[in-house]
Amino acid sequence: MALDQHTKDPFIQHPFDMPKRNALYLGLSIGTVLLVAWLLSPSNEDRIRSQFKVLERISAKTKESSTISDALALEHFQSLFSPEVILKTGERKRLAGKYSNRELMHLYGKMRLNFKRLSLRCGNIEVIALGKADATVTVEVYADGTDHVQNSVYSEYFRAKIGLLKIDGDWKFHQVDYLEPITSK
Repeated sequence: MALDQHTKDPFIQHPFDMPKRNALYLGLSIGTVLLVAWLLSPSNEDRIRSQFKVLERISAKTKESSTISDALALEHFQSLFSPEVILKTGERKRLAGKYSNRELMHLYGKMRLNFKRLSLRCGNIEVIALGKADATVTVEVYADGTDHVQNSVYSEYFRAKIGLLKIDGDWKFHQVDYLEPITSK
Protein backbone atom coordinates (compact mmCIF):
# COMPACT_ATOMS: atom_id res chain seq x y z
CA MET A 1 0.00 0.00 0.00
CA ALA A 2 1.59 3.20 -1.18
CA LEU A 3 1.18 6.39 0.77
CA ASP A 4 -0.23 9.31 -1.05
CA GLN A 5 1.96 12.43 -1.14
CA HIS A 6 -0.68 14.43 0.69
CA THR A 7 -1.07 11.90 3.51
CA LYS A 8 1.14 12.57 6.52
CA ASP A 9 2.91 9.76 8.29
CA PRO A 10 2.94 10.60 12.02
CA PHE A 11 6.45 9.18 12.36
CA ILE A 12 7.99 11.29 9.62
CA GLN A 13 8.54 14.90 10.61
CA HIS A 14 7.69 17.58 8.21
CA PRO A 15 10.59 20.05 7.70
CA PHE A 16 8.41 23.05 8.63
CA ASP A 17 7.37 21.56 12.01
CA MET A 18 10.91 21.74 13.47
CA PRO A 19 11.17 25.57 13.60
CA LYS A 20 7.73 25.81 15.20
CA ARG A 21 8.66 23.23 17.82
CA ASN A 22 12.02 24.92 18.49
CA ALA A 23 10.28 28.30 18.91
CA LEU A 24 7.80 26.73 21.32
CA TYR A 25 10.59 25.11 23.37
CA LEU A 26 12.58 28.34 23.36
CA GLY A 27 9.54 30.34 24.52
CA LEU A 28 8.78 27.87 27.31
CA SER A 29 12.43 27.84 28.39
CA ILE A 30 12.64 31.63 28.56
CA GLY A 31 9.36 31.80 30.47
CA THR A 32 10.56 29.19 32.96
CA VAL A 33 13.88 31.00 33.51
CA LEU A 34 12.09 34.32 34.09
CA LEU A 35 9.64 32.72 36.53
CA VAL A 36 12.46 31.09 38.53
CA ALA A 37 14.46 34.35 38.57
CA TRP A 38 11.41 36.25 39.82
CA LEU A 39 10.70 33.67 42.52
CA LEU A 40 14.33 33.67 43.72
CA SER A 41 14.84 37.45 43.68
CA PRO A 42 14.78 39.10 47.10
CA SER A 43 11.62 40.92 48.15
CA ASN A 44 11.62 44.61 49.04
CA GLU A 45 11.48 43.67 52.72
CA ASP A 46 14.58 41.49 52.28
CA ARG A 47 16.37 44.32 50.49
CA ILE A 48 15.50 46.75 53.27
CA ARG A 49 16.77 44.32 55.92
CA SER A 50 19.99 43.86 53.96
CA GLN A 51 20.52 47.65 53.98
CA PHE A 52 20.62 47.51 57.78
CA LYS A 53 23.21 44.69 57.62
CA VAL A 54 25.33 46.77 55.24
CA LEU A 55 25.02 49.78 57.56
CA GLU A 56 26.15 47.63 60.51
CA ARG A 57 29.14 46.34 58.56
CA ILE A 58 30.22 49.75 57.28
CA SER A 59 29.72 51.47 60.65
CA ALA A 60 31.92 48.99 62.50
CA LYS A 61 35.40 50.16 63.34
CA THR A 62 38.01 48.07 65.10
CA LYS A 63 41.17 49.24 66.79
CA GLU A 64 43.15 47.87 63.86
CA SER A 65 41.31 49.78 61.11
CA SER A 66 43.48 51.83 58.80
CA THR A 67 42.98 55.29 57.33
CA ILE A 68 42.29 53.71 53.95
CA SER A 69 39.57 51.44 55.36
CA ASP A 70 38.05 54.47 57.12
CA ALA A 71 37.97 56.41 53.84
CA LEU A 72 36.35 53.51 51.99
CA ALA A 73 33.78 53.09 54.76
CA LEU A 74 32.88 56.79 54.55
CA GLU A 75 32.38 56.65 50.80
CA HIS A 76 30.11 53.63 51.10
CA PHE A 77 28.34 55.14 54.13
CA GLN A 78 27.24 58.13 52.04
CA SER A 79 25.76 55.86 49.34
CA LEU A 80 23.36 54.28 51.87
CA PHE A 81 21.50 57.57 52.40
CA SER A 82 19.15 59.62 50.24
CA PRO A 83 20.39 63.03 49.07
CA GLU A 84 18.54 64.67 51.99
CA VAL A 85 18.43 63.03 55.41
CA ILE A 86 16.30 64.12 58.36
CA LEU A 87 17.36 63.26 61.92
CA LYS A 88 14.85 63.64 64.73
CA THR A 89 16.58 62.86 67.98
CA GLY A 90 13.92 63.55 70.59
CA GLU A 91 15.31 65.53 73.50
CA ARG A 92 18.84 65.40 72.09
CA LYS A 93 18.84 68.42 69.83
CA ARG A 94 22.57 68.31 69.08
CA LEU A 95 22.28 66.15 65.96
CA ALA A 96 18.68 66.91 64.99
CA GLY A 97 18.10 68.52 61.63
CA LYS A 98 18.27 68.12 57.89
CA TYR A 99 21.52 67.04 56.30
CA SER A 100 22.72 66.18 52.85
CA ASN A 101 24.14 62.66 52.63
CA ARG A 102 27.57 64.29 52.23
CA GLU A 103 27.16 66.34 55.43
CA LEU A 104 26.06 63.21 57.27
CA MET A 105 29.12 61.40 55.95
CA HIS A 106 31.35 64.21 57.32
CA LEU A 107 29.67 63.98 60.74
CA TYR A 108 30.24 60.25 60.77
CA GLY A 109 33.85 60.78 59.63
CA LYS A 110 34.50 63.03 62.63
CA MET A 111 33.05 60.36 64.89
CA ARG A 112 35.31 57.71 63.34
CA LEU A 113 38.32 59.95 64.01
CA ASN A 114 37.37 60.44 67.68
CA PHE A 115 36.72 56.77 68.39
CA LYS A 116 39.10 53.86 68.16
CA ARG A 117 36.27 51.34 68.17
CA LEU A 118 32.68 51.64 66.96
CA SER A 119 29.86 49.14 66.75
CA LEU A 120 26.31 49.40 65.48
CA ARG A 121 23.75 46.61 65.66
CA CYS A 122 20.17 46.74 64.44
CA GLY A 123 17.62 44.21 65.59
CA ASN A 124 13.89 43.52 65.64
CA ILE A 125 13.44 45.20 62.28
CA GLU A 126 9.73 45.47 61.56
CA VAL A 127 8.39 46.86 58.29
CA ILE A 128 5.29 48.87 59.23
CA ALA A 129 4.59 50.48 55.83
CA LEU A 130 5.83 49.48 52.39
CA GLY A 131 5.04 51.35 49.20
CA LYS A 132 6.58 51.23 45.74
CA ALA A 133 8.94 54.13 46.45
CA ASP A 134 8.98 54.50 50.24
CA ALA A 135 8.94 52.40 53.38
CA THR A 136 8.82 52.87 57.14
CA VAL A 137 10.36 50.44 59.60
CA THR A 138 10.92 50.30 63.33
CA VAL A 139 14.21 48.99 64.63
CA GLU A 140 16.10 48.54 67.87
CA VAL A 141 19.55 50.11 67.63
CA TYR A 142 22.53 49.34 69.83
CA ALA A 143 25.49 51.66 69.31
CA ASP A 144 28.71 51.70 71.27
CA GLY A 145 32.25 52.89 70.96
CA THR A 146 35.51 53.58 72.78
CA ASP A 147 37.08 57.02 72.46
CA HIS A 148 40.75 57.71 71.80
CA VAL A 149 41.41 60.11 74.64
CA GLN A 150 40.16 58.51 77.85
CA ASN A 151 39.33 55.01 76.63
CA SER A 152 35.77 55.74 77.79
CA VAL A 153 33.08 53.43 76.52
CA TYR A 154 29.88 55.02 75.31
CA SER A 155 26.80 52.98 74.53
CA GLU A 156 23.21 53.60 73.69
CA TYR A 157 20.28 51.27 73.09
CA PHE A 158 17.12 52.77 71.61
CA ARG A 159 14.12 52.21 69.38
CA ALA A 160 13.86 54.23 66.17
CA LYS A 161 11.48 54.69 63.28
CA ILE A 162 13.33 54.77 59.97
CA GLY A 163 11.99 56.13 56.70
CA LEU A 164 13.48 54.81 53.48
CA LEU A 165 13.13 55.93 49.86
CA LYS A 166 13.66 53.82 46.78
CA ILE A 167 16.04 55.72 44.52
CA ASP A 168 17.21 54.19 41.24
CA GLY A 169 16.07 50.77 42.45
CA ASP A 170 18.00 50.92 45.75
CA TRP A 171 16.54 51.53 49.20
CA LYS A 172 18.16 54.55 50.89
CA PHE A 173 17.81 55.75 54.47
CA HIS A 174 15.92 59.05 54.43
CA GLN A 175 14.68 59.80 57.95
CA VAL A 176 15.62 58.62 61.42
CA ASP A 177 13.23 59.31 64.30
CA TYR A 178 14.51 58.52 67.79
CA LEU A 179 11.49 57.03 69.57
CA GLU A 180 12.61 55.93 73.03
CA PRO A 181 15.54 54.52 74.97
CA ILE A 182 15.57 50.82 75.74
CA THR A 183 16.70 50.18 79.29
CA SER A 184 17.61 46.50 79.09
CA LYS A 185 19.26 44.56 76.34
